Amino acid sequence: MLIAFLISLFFAGEPDQFIIPKLEKYCNRHLEESSQDLLIPEVETFKEAAKNITKANQKNSKKFKKERLKQDLKEAQFENFINEYIDQYEYMDSLSMKSRQLFKQELSKEQWNEALDGVDKQINKHKKNFIKTSKKLNKKIHSLKDKAQRKIDNNGMNAKALEIIREFELNLTSTLDIYESDYYDLLIYLKDYDADFNTILAKRKKIIELRYDFYNHFRKAYFDLNKTLTPDEWKMIQKHFNSLF
Repeated sequence: MLIAFLISLFFAGEPDQFIIPKLEKYCNRHLEESSQDLLIPEVETFKEAAKNITKANQKNSKKFKKERLKQDLKEAQFENFINEYIDQYEYMDSLSMKSRQLFKQELSKEQWNEALDGVDKQINKHKKNFIKTSKKLNKKIHSLKDKAQRKIDNNGMNAKALEIIREFELNLTSTLDIYESDYYDLLIYLKDYDADFNTILAKRKKIIELRYDFYNHFRKAYFDLNKTLTPDEWKMIQKHFNSLF
């Protein structure tokens, strides 16, 4: 369950999962048929892409996790996995921006604000879930540290493993904190009818970079542990480490 929700936090639906459905609902209820004919196909394209990408990412993440447990992977395999994600969500961003521009053409500022009435409640609920899931991830990392310490004390595992895990925890926590702040800053900004197009692009780019950082922290720790530990030592914590993502 944790991996599925992490995917939803970092990737599924994009920030527009809160904005576009409300705009679509308002469009269906209040706009002329000509406006609906322009907007609805674009919205359906966005929703279908979001649905398909989310399903694909969940499937690919589970597959990637199984591959990591079967054998040690190469840097190129991690790179391909990460780049595939980034490409998909850059595509989602482009669909989002196109949909936003079309809605702005058909809605006045007053209509826009009316359509998004109540969206703050959804955003706050999502934020609470983000915090809850971040805490679950932190608990799993603490559990990993405890296990590594036991293996060091009782089985003679290389003590550098604990240093690597602590560095990973520090980097990941920092990225999650920045991501939470920037992601919800973007959400609030997207609500604004007058939000600047280039500023939105810059904020979206930052979110993409943070997603990339998230994967890179995991990748770095994975290969640092592989290089530092013997095969037998790595087996002591491999399953536990891979369960993080």
